[in-house]
Amino acid sequence: MAHPVFRQIRTLWPPGRRTPQFALCSLVVAATSVASVAALAAAPAAKVAEETPFPGSATSGYRWARGWIVRIVASEVVVDLGAADGLRVGQEVAMYRTVKARHPRTGKEVADRFNAGLTTVQELATHLAILRPDKDLLTLLAEGDLVECQVPAPQAAATVAKADAKKPAKGDSIPTKTTGEQADGPPSRQCPACPPSGSAGAPSIALSADEAALDESFRHSLGRTPHERITLWQDWLRRFRASSHRAGVLLEIDALQEQVNNARTARADGDRITKLRAFSQQIHHDRPHLQRVGEAVWLAFAAADWSDVADLRVHIRPLGKTTYTMVRPEPSGKLHRRVRVGTELVAEKGFQYFVEMSQISDGKSFDIVGNPREPVAVVVNDPFAEVGRRPVDSSTFRIVGEFVDFNRARGDDQFLFSEISIAYRLQNSQILYGFEMGYGLLTGVGGLVAAGPTVDSNGTPELHQNGPKLGQPVAKDDTVAPRGAAFKYGYLQTEWALAAQFHAITRLVVGLGKSGIDNGLELIGRIGPERGTNLRLGFATMADTGRAASIALTTHAIETVPITGLFEVTNRPVGEDIGVRLVASADYKINKHFGLTGRIGYNLRTIVHAGASAGAGMVMSW
Repeated sequence: MAHPVFRQIRTLWPPGRRTPQFALCSLVVAATSVASVAALAAAPAAKVAEETPFPGSATSGYRWARGWIVRIVASEVVVDLGAADGLRVGQEVAMYRTVKARHPRTGKEVADRFNAGLTTVQELATHLAILRPDKDLLTLLAEGDLVECQVPAPQAAATVAKADAKKPAKGDSIPTKTTGEQADGPPSRQCPACPPSGSAGAPSIALSADEAALDESFRHSLGRTPHERITLWQDWLRRFRASSHRAGVLLEIDALQEQVNNARTARADGDRITKLRAFSQQIHHDRPHLQRVGEAVWLAFAAADWSDVADLRVHIRPLGKTTYTMVRPEPSGKLHRRVRVGTELVAEKGFQYFVEMSQISDGKSFDIVGNPREPVAVVVNDPFAEVGRRPVDSSTFRIVGEFVDFNRARGDDQFLFSEISIAYRLQNSQILYGFEMGYGLLTGVGGLVAAGPTVDSNGTPELHQNGPKLGQPVAKDDTVAPRGAAFKYGYLQTEWALAAQFHAITRLVVGLGKSGIDNGLELIGRIGPERGTNLRLGFATMADTGRAASIALTTHAIETVPITGLFEVTNRPVGEDIGVRLVASADYKINKHFGLTGRIGYNLRTIVHAGASAGAGMVMSW
């Protein structure tokens, strides 16, 4: 059988045209063909790109995670690796294509693999991930093909526990994800030796030249694409036209060409693919465990294939009750369905639930998580509460003070703010959540910010009439005619639970300012629980000291150190030019009764007219 390149040349140069040019071209093409085959024979087996090292050479601190393609839908590939295996969105994953090969001399069949290409994780679930390879790579892939990538190596104990949890039942032939050299993965760097001829233990038989070359070509074909394998076999046919193994090689070429045309050889593994498709319809669910009072709790379910799910029903009830309430999860992306647990259930003690599913194929319903007699129990408690008593922070005494400077500590645009207060939170309140009373002081100095030097009608520069720069010419960004401001006040604050995740806070202020008795008002809306992550939007006006609008985000990611970031727009302390404040604060809970507060910030009215702020406080709870 002629090499494909020779066949192409013959179409350009018919047999009747025997010219020197044709002879020269034939020699060049022949040399090129021989060189390409020699390169294939000398090159190592195909491997993953440098970004994903070849198996057996995992980066220090990482391990190989190997899984399988369980579903291909349109342009999306779903694999049975997920966040629980260490994957992350955007991570590169190597895709391996399966090739069926037969040794032409011994007849031994092998299932070999080669690296088809790399793609990235687009969507991630706990045990599943969605990949969207490009069109050319997608045509090479099939359900049942291998995928792998490097993930951070967990502690040894965690790795053993995870492997035991994923171990299939006896007799289950679903390929499992493994790590290490024993994993069912791509071929190693060293090609396996060809099977010996004759029976085991028989003396080795000397091979003829064509048989030795046949074995050598077979060794070099491992780990290569079908096209490269065909090229190696065609070169062997060109060298050994009269070999008795010629028919076997031609059959192998036809089988490889059929795999190229079909492009989905993994589908031939019927039993394994049936198992994988059953896995793709398996619904994964991570059960919540210990929860905090008032926290948002989601029950999430993930599956690669939802096509056979007619209905998914979650039955839930408070701990100690006998009646269930039924809710249906809603789709959340292509892999997930989820439902939020009602706030009334995220209370002391906790709740129970079980989940049942109905299938389209047979119309049957069955429990997939728990059952009515043995539901899953989720414990909910209040980490701030003492057992059998009301929360330790139902009453709070607070002292806080802050110094705010807007002009490089020059003493002409700054104010001091301090408050002392006591608060009480009602227990099991329906609308009124709590109230607070306190006393405060805001005192400082400020004025207009100069846009630039000014002169009078005679061309004389304007001078400062008071303040720290008395008698000096007014310059850009100076405080012009600074004046003092002071307001001593008392206030009453109430907090209203308008919705499960929204509270409204109102503060009425009455006090004594420079112009006599005056008043103020502050309105705050809080989204999220007080003892969890929340967002606060506020607006305040306080007599003639000015107004302020703010937005603050608080997180309890560190239980003993709640952190708040604040952005505020204000014209305090004298109600003149607007400035911006960026503040970070943290509360440190020394114990359940006592804590400290610290604040730092940066304040500016212009890029130059700016300064820092700092504050501290103390909190007692009982």
